[in-house]
Amino acid sequence: HPTTAVEWSVDTEGNPRREVPVIPKGEVLDIPHVKAGHAGTFTCTALDAARRAHFASFRLSVIEPPMVEGFSFPSELAEGMRTSVACNIRSGSLPIRIRWLKDGHPLSDLATGIQETHGDFYSHLVLTRIQAGHAGRYTCVAQNDAGQREQSAVLHVLVPPKWVVEPEDRSVVAGGRLSVECQAAGFPPPVVAWKRVGGRGESLVKSTEKAVLVVEGASEDAEYACAVENGVSPPIEKRIRVRVNGLTRVSQGVRWERE
Repeated sequence: HPTTAVEWSVDTEGNPRREVPVIPKGEVLDIPHVKAGHAGTFTCTALDAARRAHFASFRLSVIEPPMVEGFSFPSELAEGMRTSVACNIRSGSLPIRIRWLKDGHPLSDLATGIQETHGDFYSHLVLTRIQAGHAGRYTCVAQNDAGQREQSAVLHVLVPPKWVVEPEDRSVVAGGRLSVECQAAGFPPPVVAWKRVGGRGESLVKSTEKAVLVVEGASEDAEYACAVENGVSPPIEKRIRVRVNGLTRVSQGVRWERE
């Protein structure tokens, strides 16, 4: 039947019969930006030429994407310690699926020693004994039918220095050239320094993670120390002896040459 008037209304909890925006002439309901508050039962009332009312209703459900709260790991975490972190979903329509990534890969495929606890709108990670391999970027991903959101945080693990290349005693011909590498790893990256034992105490060479001692024109035996520290106990140190072959020495009237 031809209609002479159309009216839309919606019943929502706590806000019955709220008027909603419609396009001109009213035949089509138009909600430019749907929000959670628009959910409810919409009723169209149309009057025909005889002023008889006709009704039609439908239910509008609005699904909101999840909103993930930011999170962070405690600082100053070292190997052997324990920690936990929570990913909370502040809002969003259930059901919400929550999963974790570590450095962009599914956590379940990579991590050992990490326990996950899930609820409808939260997820906890528990690290009962932190290892160096636990360091990395952790991402909490929450997803429902309306969309996906995520938050990330970086876990730094303090690791004392450990040898990568541990220097050893060396020998060199008199007047020759010798290089000795000293390399260590840890977090923060350690400072590696070479000093001559019995010298003035200043560093001969200092660098991050790796330092190479170079002896030019060797003329006498000497002892050197490679010291490594990064602020995490314990620091490490290794002393080596450089022996110079082919030196001619005089001792108690005896001339000798070492090969």
